Amino acid sequence: AKQIWEQLNGNIQLFCAGLGTTGTMVGCSKFLKNKNKDIRTVGVIRTPNNPIPGVRTKGLLNMIAFNWKNYTDYVEEVGTKDSFEKSLELIRHGLVVGPSSGFNLSGLLKHLKSLKKQNQLKELKNEEGKINAVFICCDSPFPYLDDYFGYLGDSFFPKIENEGLLLDKPVTKKHISNDYYDYEVSLEKAYDIIYGKEKDILWNEIKKGEKIKLGDNISLIDIRKKSQFRHFHLAGSSNMEFSKIIKDVKKYAKNMIKNKIIFICNLGIKSNTLARLLRKEGVEAYSLRGGITEWSNLDLPRWKPEICFNKKDVRKKK
Repeated sequence: AKQIWEQLNGNIQLFCAGLGTTGTMVGCSKFLKNKNKDIRTVGVIRTPNNPIPGVRTKGLLNMIAFNWKNYTDYVEEVGTKDSFEKSLELIRHGLVVGPSSGFNLSGLLKHLKSLKKQNQLKELKNEEGKINAVFICCDSPFPYLDDYFGYLGDSFFPKIENEGLLLDKPVTKKHISNDYYDYEVSLEKAYDIIYGKEKDILWNEIKKGEKIKLGDNISLIDIRKKSQFRHFHLAGSSNMEFSKIIKDVKKYAKNMIKNKIIFICNLGIKSNTLARLLRKEGVEAYSLRGGITEWSNLDLPRWKPEICFNKKDVRKKK
């Protein structure tokens, strides 16, 4: 905060930071508001079930001991895709920063857009008729390079010349559909195939800790990172990280050849890629359309830690 104040000669109207442990917001807000109580502070929280490094949802902020609400004037909510998209924009403008930085910028722009819509921007302008807004760039993109392609998709990147040279021969196995893209399963169809029971019944079984039986010869493989899998996942699924399978597809295909495999990722992009590659090896592989993010948005049954359920719903431990 001291450096921000000095570099702008005190001419700052708005400060924005993501809310994780909230120390950045509490410390900076306290310092800046002591200098000028009119400086506006905006905290950014992440949308539930939208992975972004270092920041929290509104619910998870209840676990924080800092009284961050006293230091935050406004709160904006941002999801995964917007965070990675804004990070990519910053990188292409010469600021090599990661998704948490894009998250902060997205929250700032969302707040400014709201003020503009309500014709309130003029309230923040300085004597020069400008608004000096600061957002925190707190991370690097390099640990998350694979995630940019997974969350954003091909449309955000330059077209590859002669892409056909990168692909293997088309699928020729007789027991697999010849339709090259006939391996995405809608959420409704997937639910019926996997579980085949009423949603309330499955929710109850999950909360009781019962073993969940899947449909005949079906395997659910969650290809997200282990930390994301532990946070929540589809009942009865197992975890095999995308980065490991993609390194040796032929090896993993040998162990998957007997079952119908439904791959699950965050948005259904990485799972789509993996299903296509494994089908070329004779595996009856499918991708869950929209991924676990869309599954969660529809509030379909999924395993979550006991602390996520209401206390009255949690089975008492013996």
